[in-house]
Amino acid sequence: MELLSIQDTQKAFQNGTIRCTDQVQSCLQRIEATSQYNLYIEIASDAALKRAAELDERRRNGQSCGRLAGVVFSIKDVLCWQGHATTASSKILQGFKAPYTATVVQRLLDEDAILIGRVHCDEFAMGSSNENSCYGPALNPIDSDYVPGGSSGASASAVALQTCHFSIGSDTGGSVRQPAAFCGVHGFKPTYGRHSRFGLIAYASSFDQVGYLVRHVADLPLLFEISAGKDDHDATSVDVPFHWDPDSGGAAKKIAYLEVPPGMMDPEVELAYNQLIDSMKESGMDLQSWSLSLESFLVPTYYILTTAEASSNLSRYDGIRYGMSAPGNDVEAILSNTRTRGFGKEVKRRLMMGTYVLSSGYYEAYYRKAQKVRGMIIREMESLFKESEALILPVSPVLPWRVGAKLDDPVAVYYADIFTVLANLTGQPGISLALQGSAGAFPRAIQIIGPRFADDMLFKTGLKITQLF
Repeated sequence: MELLSIQDTQKAFQNGTIRCTDQVQSCLQRIEATSQYNLYIEIASDAALKRAAELDERRRNGQSCGRLAGVVFSIKDVLCWQGHATTASSKILQGFKAPYTATVVQRLLDEDAILIGRVHCDEFAMGSSNENSCYGPALNPIDSDYVPGGSSGASASAVALQTCHFSIGSDTGGSVRQPAAFCGVHGFKPTYGRHSRFGLIAYASSFDQVGYLVRHVADLPLLFEISAGKDDHDATSVDVPFHWDPDSGGAAKKIAYLEVPPGMMDPEVELAYNQLIDSMKESGMDLQSWSLSLESFLVPTYYILTTAEASSNLSRYDGIRYGMSAPGNDVEAILSNTRTRGFGKEVKRRLMMGTYVLSSGYYEAYYRKAQKVRGMIIREMESLFKESEALILPVSPVLPWRVGAKLDDPVAVYYADIFTVLANLTGQPGISLALQGSAGAFPRAIQIIGPRFADDMLFKTGLKITQLF
């Protein structure tokens, strides 16, 4: 059974033309039929079917149901779900069960969305291919020989394969938007602070943000409206009202697009991007070229700051309080043995990088300078948005690569994040759109970044662009 959009599912459930039970059963069948893609690490079939039956009974009895009744979703394995394992796809958290549910997840459950299971990810959300997972690599739904992107690669693949209506992931440097592009779905990262991070396992706290992966752009405003808002458990969350009016204007009219130097992208990506910009101009859109003077500093700045924050955040995993514990003769040996055996190769690499840039003698040379550059990037983007309403740019300079092809070339993978880290450095909202046409063997995609708190404008601009292209 083809899954409808969230809006159509909601209407059909209210009209009695579909049952929640049928939706859950359809998703469970799809999960089983696509198990070779290695996406789900927990399938809550009994709980999901029980919840669906309760909602069907309430509707039959004329009782009101939430705005997401009949809608099935999955969560990335970095979001807490009370009473369930939450491992960040790492050996070091094996055996840990969350004592509470993440705020964003709970708000969706409160509106009667049905949580069908957990999908894995790159360990501690560190990666761009979903290969750095203790559960093995997730696979691309378009061609299973290729990676789905990361770190929310399994989330993107799960949505593309219609095992759920939407998935909740996290985006620290493009971890929702890049896999969405690789798998042919839409991915959205809200303005930093619009969503609570309570219950999200931290990677880099000043960059992390919960995000959505969907098949229909029109589904995003409702999910955003339900999930966003101030949370007393997260001091970085903000109280900025959001009121969605689909009939009013609001799509960006004056748009800048990033001028990308020739040869910086794969030929197929470069051709698709340039053709799309030309098509947008021909359609009458007001587009002006723009270049970021600090473009070459994006990736180094991002990785200096995120690895520094990660080295602090991940110091809590010591083998004593929770998760796995390796034996040792004293506390120091227990800690060392646990972290050596529990963390994967990529996590260790980033922790060493982060510890190095924070160490005495290098703090000023690397970390402090990176913070200053981040401030300069923010000011340059703010200056852009005084002249333009939105910025269009590629999602990734490369197409998906074969599983295992870049495991020994981490720097190349890091530089593939060049277009997505921008929105995380600035805290601005970003959306990745899957469009008609192709770039090589994979779907064509584009990214839009807007000013802080202009999330609704991105939804409307995204709707307009996906309808045209």
